[in-house]
Amino acid sequence: MKRTVSILIIVLTAFLVVGCPKKKPTEMSERDYGLVVKKFEQQFPSVISGPLKNISENVDEYSDAKLKEAVDEIKADVMKVLEESCKHYEFSVQLLDEMHKKTSGKTYTDYVNARFDEILERVRNNQPYEDLVWAKSKEIKGEAQDLTFLLKASSSSALEPGKYGTYEAVNVIDGLTSTCWADGTKGNGEGEWIKLTFPKDVTVTRFGMIPGYDRYSEDIGDRFYLNLRVKKANLEFSDGSTHELTFKDNRKMQFFELSPKTTKYVKLTVKEVYTDKAQADDLCISEIEIQGMP
Repeated sequence: MKRTVSILIIVLTAFLVVGCPKKKPTEMSERDYGLVVKKFEQQFPSVISGPLKNISENVDEYSDAKLKEAVDEIKADVMKVLEESCKHYEFSVQLLDEMHKKTSGKTYTDYVNARFDEILERVRNNQPYEDLVWAKSKEIKGEAQDLTFLLKASSSSALEPGKYGTYEAVNVIDGLTSTCWADGTKGNGEGEWIKLTFPKDVTVTRFGMIPGYDRYSEDIGDRFYLNLRVKKANLEFSDGSTHELTFKDNRKMQFFELSPKTTKYVKLTVKEVYTDKAQADDLCISEIEIQGMP
């Protein structure tokens, strides 16, 4: 009897020390999504930069088969980092994908693959790719999170689809610089707007934008300077307040610090454009990123 009691005490003690086995989460909150993505983005450059540099410096020596093999290895390492980032917060890639798909229509894995393909296209064509490697990882400050995945985008107009793709407002929040919004007016785009709406009130602290079409292509050339670019714009928030922005005429994601603003939407209205070197009257924006706390 004493032995039985002793065993029970040992088992109970072990149970109390170890605790109940944790159940894996079955859903992901907006905050959790932000934490996982932030951790992944911080590690992404260190995984991809070295191997990509080796490929880019010797890309002409790679056969198609050898290049595919090298790229597949890098992509496998990237996906391992994504899995580890999810596991760190006790989530799965599947939950991350489901959360991303709710608002964007695509999974986060789809986004990573598309971004990877876009980087590879630049490497193949001996074009700058570092901005896509670092993307958001250098730019998220403090406790802020990237809230872009929550957004729904609409616009005052949009260029009709053509042989090079579509130009609707949603392109500015798809995470890819190979797509863009282009205005559908006959003028230079001044007065046109893009409205970015959240599902609920959030606190916005930073606004970032690539103020033109950041895409290189052998068939057309540098689309950034071939099209019009945003020079000045106003941000309007749901309380009616506004904030004026002035952009440099370059293809980098340009960030602006904002006083914390609780809002249901951010509406960007174009006030002035850059026209130097432009051969078309289409005003384009590749990407917009909004940071803050959900």
